[in-house]
Amino acid sequence: MHARVTNVRIDPDLLEGVVNTVRGTVASSAAEQKGFKGLMMMSDPETGEGLVISLWETKEDLEASEASGYYEEQLGRVASALVDSSVRQVYGVNLLRTESGAEDRTLHLR
Repeated sequence: MHARVTNVRIDPDLLEGVVNTVRGTVASSAAEQKGFKGLMMMSDPETGEGLVISLWETKEDLEASEASGYYEEQLGRVASALVDSSVRQVYGVNLLRTESGAEDRTLHLR
């Protein structure tokens, strides 16, 4: 599994709108991409600094989402609310632990 981590700085006055866009349009579009496994957004409401993390089954799936223009299209949906340029990084996922109801699941990945 691989993760694309995008560091963003959003105008705090526009943060709620960006969250709604990511929750709706971006998340729906992501779910249609081959190899997509998950999406997370976190931010500081006072500074607008945040991270958007998408999870992909393989590095090839992640790279294909960029080569197809998908990534730039999604970034474009919120570009007017960004204060600075975003910074994109790619990581291999070594551990993913989620809790679903009473069940804990931990994935140990290479």
